[in-house]
Order: sequence, then C-alpha cells, then structure tokens
Amino acid sequence: MLAVGIDISKSKSVAAILNQDGSMHTSPFEFHHTQPELDAFIKYILNSKQSATILMENTGHYHYPVLKAFQEAGLPVCMVNAYQIKKFGDMDLRKAKTDKKDAVRIARYALEKSYSLVPYTSME
Repeated sequence: MLAVGIDISKSKSVAAILNQDGSMHTSPFEFHHTQPELDAFIKYILNSKQSATILMENTGHYHYPVLKAFQEAGLPVCMVNAYQIKKFGDMDLRKAKTDKKDAVRIARYALEKSYSLVPYTSME
C-alpha cells in the first residue's frame, strides 16, 4: 500500500508518497493543476501496481481540480479537515512548516489512519 499526501495550493500542489513501512517511496514533488501534469501523476500511481490511500486537505475550492481528476481516473480520494492535520502535526518535535513537509505529514496521517479514512463522495 502507498500513502499519498497532497498539500493543495491555489494553482499547484505538493505530493509525497510513502511506502507501507513509512519509508519514502517518492520524494515530495510539485505539480500544477493542469491536465497534463495531473494525468502524469495519476499514471504514476496507477503504474505502481499497489493500492494507494490518497489524502488531501479540504481547502475551500482549490482542491476541486485535483479531486475531479483522481475521481475520473477511478482512484478513491479521502479528504480531511486541515485542523486534524495540524493537531496530528503538533506531536512532531520539529515545527517547521513548508509545503513539502506538509505533504509528508499528510501522507503519514494517511498511513496511520488508513483504517478509518473514507473516500470522498459528492453530495449530488
């Protein structure tokens, strides 16, 4: 199983992918919310041949392009409140905050809480 943590921003995001044992599968990387870059990211996850827990923070409306792309590809995406991630991160001794560290924190949350995460479904 892979744990994919995505730190969403306005027009680009940072993703980190961890293996089931918590080791880094892929170093954190940045991608823009364009169709070619989203398609490449989705293809990378699908080609890994492993199940993936994909987690992102609910960020108002900035997460919609990423969420839509993953759902159209048939990948389940879980959403979590940013406050939950903040509280989860409060346990860390190092309080540095960067997009890359946030993506890793979200991936670690996905790894530890995968048993209780529910894929996002639209209200429609």
